Amino acid sequence: MGLNKMKDASFRILMTGGDMTDGLLSTKTNLFILTEPTTDYYLPYAKKGIKLITSEYLRPFSLSKSTCYIEAVRLEPTRRKAGATEILFLKDNKVYECSTSNIFIVKKSIFYTPKNNILQGITRKAVIDLLNKNKFKVIEKDISEKELFAADEIFITATNKKVLPVIKINKKIIGNGKVGDLTKQIQQLFDNYILNY
Repeated sequence: MGLNKMKDASFRILMTGGDMTDGLLSTKTNLFILTEPTTDYYLPYAKKGIKLITSEYLRPFSLSKSTCYIEAVRLEPTRRKAGATEILFLKDNKVYECSTSNIFIVKKSIFYTPKNNILQGITRKAVIDLLNKNKFKVIEKDISEKELFAADEIFITATNKKVLPVIKINKKIIGNGKVGDLTKQIQQLFDNYILNY
């Protein structure tokens, strides 16, 4: 336990443009390291699955992690009203990412995840590595809306969500509306990975 009195904590590293000398440009950046207690709020959803809603949007500077959550904030009332956990961004018939997570789809036991114009999260990378290590076939590629809604299973990944199964998008039930067997396997593999890290 450190000076912050937390046994387990999550860290958020934030770099800002720094103090503005003319209202626009700065001469020195500021670096902050923020800590907050970890939570297990996602656990019930890991067993029963979540719902997503979609939005036509492509994040600017998508390869960089930023604090620009304006679209997610704008859609927050809609998300809550729909009972959804996350917002899935689509653009020009392509699937990209969720507001704070990455997405995987499963079709005929093959795992697919978007490759381009997304933030390639560290949990996403860990899951891809686990899939490859355990001899699953995983393909990074553009995914169409048609492929999304025809998926057998879908799950999202994020540091604070681990592996969360998706059982509904908008009004469309995914697969049989239950957490899929392959998703359960990945959840177990990921949990074991964390325990043994």
